[in-house]
Amino acid sequence: MSRERLSELDRAKGLAILLVVIGHVVARQPPAGNEWYEIGKYLIYYFHMPFFMFLSGFIIEYTYKPLVGFSQFSSYVKSKFLRLMPAFLIMAILIYLGKLIASHFIQVDNLQGRDVSALLDILLYPAQSSASSLWYIYVLFLFYLIFPVIHWLIQRKVIWMVVGLCAFIVQDELTHLFMLNRVAEFLLFIMVGAWVARNYETFSNHNYRYGWLWALIFVIALVASEYLLLPKLILGLLSIPALMFFVSAQYVKDSAILTQLGKYVFVIYLLNTIVIGLVKGVGLKFVSWDGINFIPYFIVLMLAGLYVPILIKQFLFSKSPLLDKYTT
Repeated sequence: MSRERLSELDRAKGLAILLVVIGHVVARQPPAGNEWYEIGKYLIYYFHMPFFMFLSGFIIEYTYKPLVGFSQFSSYVKSKFLRLMPAFLIMAILIYLGKLIASHFIQVDNLQGRDVSALLDILLYPAQSSASSLWYIYVLFLFYLIFPVIHWLIQRKVIWMVVGLCAFIVQDELTHLFMLNRVAEFLLFIMVGAWVARNYETFSNHNYRYGWLWALIFVIALVASEYLLLPKLILGLLSIPALMFFVSAQYVKDSAILTQLGKYVFVIYLLNTIVIGLVKGVGLKFVSWDGINFIPYFIVLMLAGLYVPILIKQFLFSKSPLLDKYTT
């Protein structure tokens, strides 16, 4: 039986993808004279993916149906593979080929090689490939594969927290092969999301009363992070009640923008870097983005990265049942 759709979750996903796109506006060399963006991106990268992974863990648990036997598990794996990996593989190859071709005409970010090994890296080392921006989808699929174990651990009181913390601590010792280091880095946040989904009423009641305090603590910690060297673990965990309080606040509840972005989060994630790269590449052929020029560039690239994917989804992908299915 399907569960009720949570409107605050759509807004939270919209906020998360907004933060992701802000970080994707500049992929490599930053525009001169715009330290404000570099500082903002630096701060966002402390918590935006932990929060994204928290939401992913929440959704996985909220929609999860316990599996019985190998037959159900194999069907589960197949459905998740078809849900995520065709889009990942197709977009990753298109990104690589597009960068390869475009590099002859415009400035291209992150073109990792021009031979077969560059394509192989997409499967083996996604975060170090030309399609590195899609690594989240790859890791999300891996989390779906191991989620039956995570689901079982969540029922074992504090054991799941110990497992998640240990994984976070050893992440730097793990291989980049198959993104195992990223799985370890974000396992705890997936587990926190699953735990909150299972105890959502308790979490919501607590956040209704004390969310403002968590938001204040989070902002203070974020501002002080440069001086106190607070780890991503702490800032990531603090962001969860703070940002969930924000999307549940009275002045955000009716935000049609965040709701729309949340409903199109997958296609935005798939296409935003391509759109941003094309618009930026063409623009830089004519006008530098250094100095004050970066302000209009930033606005245009943000709007393009967020809304062009939505338009492509509505007016192109929706016409093809297959494309519509794999980009929803």
